[in-house]
Amino acid sequence: MAILFIASAGFAQRKLPKENGVNEKEAVCDEQIKMFIVCDNDFAVFTGSNNEIKREIYQNNEEWPQQISLVSNIKLQIKDDEDTIYILALGGGGVEDIGGTLNGKDIAKLKILQSSNIKESLKNYDPGVVVSGKYQADINDIKNVFKTLTWSSPTVKKSGVSSTVTGTSLAYPSGTAVLLKINASDFQ
Repeated sequence: MAILFIASAGFAQRKLPKENGVNEKEAVCDEQIKMFIVCDNDFAVFTGSNNEIKREIYQNNEEWPQQISLVSNIKLQIKDDEDTIYILALGGGGVEDIGGTLNGKDIAKLKILQSSNIKESLKNYDPGVVVSGKYQADINDIKNVFKTLTWSSPTVKKSGVSSTVTGTSLAYPSGTAVLLKINASDFQ
């Protein structure tokens, strides 16, 4: 797992495990992506291909109000054999949305697909934990349900907590968990 990611001050992060004796913070990486994302309520970021999720590269650990006041550029690394970014948007109830930029490009203006709801497939999904920004997504839960997902275009809106970054955001149904699928070539 040769990745490197740096979250600027204010964002809590989960240290990912070593693989093949290589710590992500010491690894040689292929391509850097700048991410500037806010989500009501919580989110995680994965890489892979069009057909599979391979690795988790970021796990938010802040409540959405703190995401707004602390939002800053997050630098992520993807490997040459990865061409897709997946953002897991997690809702705790109420109005849900996610917005921001990848390499300075508004995600609401990219060619994005949104998955069907995977909340029931995520172990220990607790809306209270999601609202606190502390839900820890398990990549194996997502891998297990991935082949059964249906994909559609997300709803773009000009409001919501996530619109504070770019003026637009992507809405998703209340209290659900959805994946956003973004081809890396669309924001490079």
